[in-house]
Amino acid sequence: YKRTNRTKKTKILRCFSHCCPEHLSRSYCGSSLCVRVALVQQQQLVDTTTVSTTNPSSLLVFAHFEEAQTNFLALDATIDYDAVASSLQTEQTPKGTWIEGSEVRDAAGAQHSNLFQINPGARWYYEWESAATKVQRFTKHALRVYVFQRAQSQLRVVGLVSSSEFMVVSYRRAPSEVRAEREALEALRVAAGVQLSVNADVDAHSSSHSHGSVVTEDMPSASRVQQVAGREDALWQDRKLWECRHPDIMTSSKQLAILYYFLRYLDASSFQPFLKQLSVLFRDQIAGYRSVAGEGCEQVDGTNSRSEPPLSWAFLEPLARVNSDGDSLDGDATSAEGAPGPLQRLVDICGNLAGWLALDSANLDLYQRFLRSYGAALLDKSRLRAGYVEAVKLMCKLVDRFIGWSEDLSASSSTSLALLCEEITTVVFKFDRLKPLRSTLLNVLSANTMFGMHEFVAQLRAQFLLQQAKLAPSRSNLAWKDESQTSMFDGSWAFNGHRSLLTPIRGSSATDISIGCLLTFMREIARINIRPVNGQSLEILSDWNVCGPRTGRPTNASDNPSGMTLLLDSRQRIFSHFPSGISSSVPLGAHCYGDYRGKLMSPTASSWK
Repeated sequence: YKRTNRTKKTKILRCFSHCCPEHLSRSYCGSSLCVRVALVQQQQLVDTTTVSTTNPSSLLVFAHFEEAQTNFLALDATIDYDAVASSLQTEQTPKGTWIEGSEVRDAAGAQHSNLFQINPGARWYYEWESAATKVQRFTKHALRVYVFQRAQSQLRVVGLVSSSEFMVVSYRRAPSEVRAEREALEALRVAAGVQLSVNADVDAHSSSHSHGSVVTEDMPSASRVQQVAGREDALWQDRKLWECRHPDIMTSSKQLAILYYFLRYLDASSFQPFLKQLSVLFRDQIAGYRSVAGEGCEQVDGTNSRSEPPLSWAFLEPLARVNSDGDSLDGDATSAEGAPGPLQRLVDICGNLAGWLALDSANLDLYQRFLRSYGAALLDKSRLRAGYVEAVKLMCKLVDRFIGWSEDLSASSSTSLALLCEEITTVVFKFDRLKPLRSTLLNVLSANTMFGMHEFVAQLRAQFLLQQAKLAPSRSNLAWKDESQTSMFDGSWAFNGHRSLLTPIRGSSATDISIGCLLTFMREIARINIRPVNGQSLEILSDWNVCGPRTGRPTNASDNPSGMTLLLDSRQRIFSHFPSGISSSVPLGAHCYGDYRGKLMSPTASSWK
């Protein structure tokens, strides 16, 4: 929550606990809170949040902002009544720390229950002193409501309830673009209406002139720029309105982004126990592979086995040696009893979750069906956005299915994903070796945007082009059957970890490969099919292909425009798809992925057998 410093040196949380009825940029739009206290039978007492009381008329309710980890008062603890009464928070004493709850009428209340209202106004004062240090700025807070029973001059805690944890950000230090978006949202509908009326006037004025070319020549260039800028503003406003209508989807997209960045940062060679689990997933990827000689995968000792051995991570050793000189696990590798530490346990959970999401064949079938159903939505903005919402919901359901921390599987958001991201955030701010990741997480949490939308649109574009290509007749099958176009690379290939080596690129600052990169690597080239096309191109198709056919494997080139296509003409080029059919998402004017230059070589000039 953002916090504003007032002229009277008072500090007020904005939008706490949520905007009611809607956000106000110039005032306060928070809401009051209500707490229902129910008296239950002795056998129904919940040990963790209640204790026995026999005098309900002596119950008092007070709320208290505090640091989440302090545990200011525990159940059955006592505090002087005067200490609470002398520090009550009111409009006259906003720096008080205790907020008194007043009993209100509860029309829907059951028997033996009382409803208490906490802070009937919209302003919530919180005088916690922050500082410039990261430890202070990243402190987590909570609002805790205590139910006291008064006994003479003492108050005994007989019940308590806590809000979810949150961080406090200075409104003055908040990103300027966030404030600008908040303020702009107040006038979105008005601005959109004005823009439409201006466009209508311009169109009517232009149509009234018979010499359109003369009008165009006399129009200043600044006017054309203004029209373009107005169009961009209208599009931005439309997007922001849509995002504001789906706050739960935005939150879930942030949580998925946190999981993604966490796995993309962790050094794989530092977590050997997880690599052993990853070997099992990799073995399933190449199960059933046979070489061109009809033999099974070869063991380290040279013998053959019908069951493929687990993947050897020997190809990571050069990077592991470089990385072992610098970083450590901050003492987290194992606990005193030899059990995995919190970081190792979290890596196991996140890594296994991501591996299941990325490599499970049943999930792949879900992705394929989903993309086929929304492939035609590329030219329909409303349906495209609906597809993004459904995609995020699908990922949330899959996370809940794997982790199983959610009680309500029908909800659009994921409790499992939220709890997992809480654990990730805690670990990132606990271990110094993860310090570079902190700024990334804060940027994700403070952003007001749908993460992954650009990649989702790029993937639908790839699916749309694939479906259009299948409608047109293809001639690539002729080249596929022409023996003069054969290639030494033609056939099915599986990765062999025992015979591979990975070394850093000269001049690269990278010291290791992340777990996220390994999962991407397994998805893309664990097992691939390579074939020539037209004598000057190669098509590379991963067995894990999100745009692949409904059933079975492709038998000729005409069935396979969904992988990576490399044009071997010795010119600098980019590719639009990975072997898995996932779009490279190359943005306009930049090459994030896809740079390559390929050429054909004669068989005698090749080092391949």
